[in-house]
Amino acid sequence: MITGAASGPGLDHAKLPAARGRDLVLLGGDAAQLQALAKELRAKHGVRAHVLAVDLSAPLATSAIEAKLAQLGVSVDV
Repeated sequence: MITGAASGPGLDHAKLPAARGRDLVLLGGDAAQLQALAKELRAKHGVRAHVLAVDLSAPLATSAIEAKLAQLGVSVDV
C-alpha cells in the first residue's frame, strides 16, 4: 500500500516494489494520476495495481479503505 502515490516521493516509492514484482494498492487524491500510474506499472512490470482515490485526512478514510480492500479481496502485507 503506497500513500500519496500520484506524485512526489509516493510515486517513487510505488515504482520500487512494482519493479520487484510486488502487487500494489495505490492511494491518493487524484484518481486520474493514480490510474495512469497503475496502467504504467501493470504494463511495465506485470503486477496488479489497485487504485483507491481517497482523502486520507477524512475522518472515515481508514474505514473506507478497509471496506474497499475487503470488497476487492485484497489483503495488505506490511
